[in-house]
Amino acid sequence: MKNPRIFALNRGNSFGHGPQIPELPATANRVDVNRKCSSLAATIAVLGLARKIEPNVAAAMDWYRNVPIVELGNLSARQLVAQGDAEFVIGFLKCIQSGDRD
Repeated sequence: MKNPRIFALNRGNSFGHGPQIPELPATANRVDVNRKCSSLAATIAVLGLARKIEPNVAAAMDWYRNVPIVELGNLSARQLVAQGDAEFVIGFLKCIQSGDRD
């Protein structure tokens, strides 16, 4: 049996009233949705590698959000991922892992 609360949110209550989930317009930009998904996947990949170097979650998150990477234009990992350059951050972290950089 379906959860009645979820069903009510999806369909309204039994009288046809209540919260409705809006439908996306036919012109919804699916590229934006895909970009957000790939950005999330990139964030997870970068943080996963960062955690192998720095196991402290808070420190890894601080680095990701706030520490500029000199070799990558003084941008933070977060900024680079947001502009679609996660592969550079991943390469940078792999260099650290392999001992090519401190």
